[in-house]
Amino acid sequence: MQASRRVIRFGSFELDVAARELRKAGLRIRVQDQPFALLELLVAHAGEVVTREEMRARLWPDGTFVDFERSLNTAVKKIRVALNDSAERPRYIETVPRHGYRFIAPIAGEPAAAPEALTPPLAPPSARHATTPLILAVAAAAALAIAAYIVLARGKGGQPEAGFSGGPVQPLTAYPGFERHPSLSPDGSQVVFSWNGLNEDNYDIYVKLVGPGEPFRLTTDPASDQYPAWSPDGGSIAFLRFPPETRGEGQAGIYVLPALGGAGERKLADLNVPLFDKQGGANLSWSPNGRWLALGGRFHSGEPFSIWLVSATQQTRRRLTTPPRVSVGDSCPVFSPDGKQLAFIRTLSPGVADVYVLGLTGDLLPDGEPVRVTLQNYPMASVAWMPDSRRLLVSSGFASGFLSRLHGIEINPLAAAPKWRMRDLPFGDQATALSLSSSGRLVYARHFSDSNLWRLNVGAAVMDTPPVRLIASTFNDETPDYSPDGKKIAFGSTRTGATEIFVARADGAEPRQVTFLGRPHTSNPRWSPDGQVILFDSRRSGAADLFLVSPETGSVEQLTDDPADELEPRWSRDGKWIYFGSNRTGRWEVYRIARKGGPFMQVTGSGGVAATETPDRKWLYYAKNVNSPTSIWRVPVGGGEETKVLDGLSYSINFVLTESGIYYLAGGDTPRQTSIRFFDFAKGKTRPVLALGRQWWYGMAISPDQRSLVYSVVDNAGSNLMLVDGVR
Repeated sequence: MQASRRVIRFGSFELDVAARELRKAGLRIRVQDQPFALLELLVAHAGEVVTREEMRARLWPDGTFVDFERSLNTAVKKIRVALNDSAERPRYIETVPRHGYRFIAPIAGEPAAAPEALTPPLAPPSARHATTPLILAVAAAAALAIAAYIVLARGKGGQPEAGFSGGPVQPLTAYPGFERHPSLSPDGSQVVFSWNGLNEDNYDIYVKLVGPGEPFRLTTDPASDQYPAWSPDGGSIAFLRFPPETRGEGQAGIYVLPALGGAGERKLADLNVPLFDKQGGANLSWSPNGRWLALGGRFHSGEPFSIWLVSATQQTRRRLTTPPRVSVGDSCPVFSPDGKQLAFIRTLSPGVADVYVLGLTGDLLPDGEPVRVTLQNYPMASVAWMPDSRRLLVSSGFASGFLSRLHGIEINPLAAAPKWRMRDLPFGDQATALSLSSSGRLVYARHFSDSNLWRLNVGAAVMDTPPVRLIASTFNDETPDYSPDGKKIAFGSTRTGATEIFVARADGAEPRQVTFLGRPHTSNPRWSPDGQVILFDSRRSGAADLFLVSPETGSVEQLTDDPADELEPRWSRDGKWIYFGSNRTGRWEVYRIARKGGPFMQVTGSGGVAATETPDRKWLYYAKNVNSPTSIWRVPVGGGEETKVLDGLSYSINFVLTESGIYYLAGGDTPRQTSIRFFDFAKGKTRPVLALGRQWWYGMAISPDQRSLVYSVVDNAGSNLMLVDGVR
């Protein structure tokens, strides 16, 4: 028998056969024995189909199983959860219909060897050796194709693209508050951006030389001026102006002013624009001929946000995209330098977005349907074209609890039809908005956020006690929940990278990680009434689903596997049901499922999410939607009329129920006007509890004795502009 390899590396994972461990970036990912054995088997025969019969003979040789198909499917599903993989777009485990499974990721290091020979073997040695000439022939053909592509590219005056690179990252600004939405001048010597100023009280448009020196303020209007875009001739700057009361989405004016400032500011049009990601990319882009401005918005309420062209000189406009009605819509358009393509971001639901590219005719009319060029189903912040008009820079991952990264996207010239591939770049951590000049100068906004959990005593005898910081890190800590005995707190945190679930003592001490899924976002933990498991939602590169984790063993059980999103779950008081929000109908509604599984049962009919039963189990209180702000509604647990309770809830999960009322985080006209308020059931009125003076974050919990209220607020946040030269 051939000795098995001790450590097998693939992607960012290590499979330590001797230690029986799966690790990612040095962190152990818990995998149960049967899924681990199956993963070891598949990796040992990477690239080959392992049939179901071979798996049965290897892993269940004595027939000790109740339902082989179900056991195998469960084991594969657990492997995919551990690897953040999916059956629809596999990166590691590929399903071969009616046969079995195949491990498709490249293996690093020495050749793989099976722990033992399969019975029967996967293929006779002679059969495997017989494929060698075919493999060599395919490799030779691929080499010739690559060489042909290089010759063609050079014949056209271009150079083959070997990837993305750039010089060192340097800070361009370091002012207090938020500097965002940068746009470089055509020659790359200056940058225009929006900044909320030294007092962090209002956004205006500023211009700065790329280098030393202070910025020059272009606008002074009391309204909020954002999303500036420099015209191709360098003479003008377009931007969006929002009234002070704008929240969530609002009427914005498109303005143009001289790049040197002074008189001459003029308004082009009014429309509604999305504000679901204010830190994202600029929502304005000039056409290369300087005659049109592209932006994401809508001129009629009730329809999705689309990409529109608005004339810079006449009162005319035209629609370029028509997103699905169930989507949030399209935004952040960017013209390619040659004017033949338009890249933009299509957001299906909060936290679910991808980059699309629309071909354009010479008259800037759509040339076919938009093509999806990323398959992330992940928050997208900004897009920028490389000077060759064939590659893109994309910042993805920015949203609640996500850490953003910069990626490069390029066409695969060997594909029968144009295909795109994404690769991580060595610069651009926490990048949001991007701007790239024709010379390869990149300026991007780097966002940072530090939210922490605070505790407020709300018992009658201690109401005057100031809040104390309970759980803190230099990353985002959020979505707290007390265990039924009040001795522990579960919460989500980005302190290890992507958001994972942690458990600490009730005093905040001894935090420890209990999930190791490595997914884009894992949060919203909720203890079961018996304290045995924690319910949570987790998003892969696709939909969000519901899971359970044992805080003691770390074993994870997936409850839902649906193409739609299931999130913000809550237990019924008796632990028999789970309430959650889902957008499976195209609108967020409250559903419930039995703890032991079964069909989804719709609870609300006109919108709802994050539903909680009252202690007496008579009423179900829920948020209307996942927008900010939103409202709280209620419906009888057994069904009936849905009625509004209050407005002004900062976010859907930012409220908790007590026997006498509702504590909630109320949003204000500005981020720092967040406050804790209490709605009294008996009086039907709200009263202020505490003005926070900080921006709200996600989640709120009440202790079992209803004396301690835990909530999340942002203690430190901002964004600065960063500079990278020589991007190519």
